[in-house]
Amino acid sequence: MLDPATVLAARALASGVVTFAKDWWKAGVGAALVAAPVFLLGSCHGADAQKEKDQAALVRAQAYAASQNQKAIVRSDATRVTDQAATAELKEGLSNADNAAPDSRPSLARNALNCERLRRAHRDTSNLPECNGPATPGQARPAR
Repeated sequence: MLDPATVLAARALASGVVTFAKDWWKAGVGAALVAAPVFLLGSCHGADAQKEKDQAALVRAQAYAASQNQKAIVRSDATRVTDQAATAELKEGLSNADNAAPDSRPSLARNALNCERLRRAHRDTSNLPECNGPATPGQARPAR
């Protein structure tokens, strides 16, 4: 069983809560009506603040991407210039080697190079014996 003093204390507490609720219910409703818009305004402000943070982060990311892109462009330009110089040097070396060959009878390598040049220029090499075309009667293919 419960102690009579505990029962009396519980009844007094319950009666105090009921009295408080009867006297102050309007204040509770008013507090709820004030708290709801305040909460909504606070959450809207938080969303606006997050949008501003996101926008600032986006601007920083775009600036970083632009700087990285600029660095890559500079590196690729330097590589392109180096490659163009190497290609020009190689072409000059091949041209000099071709020009240094004697004109009396072209070598097989010179014939192959000239045939390749003709093919790249979209010329028909099927009738040239030097380019593995059919040999004309009375003319033999060059020895390989």
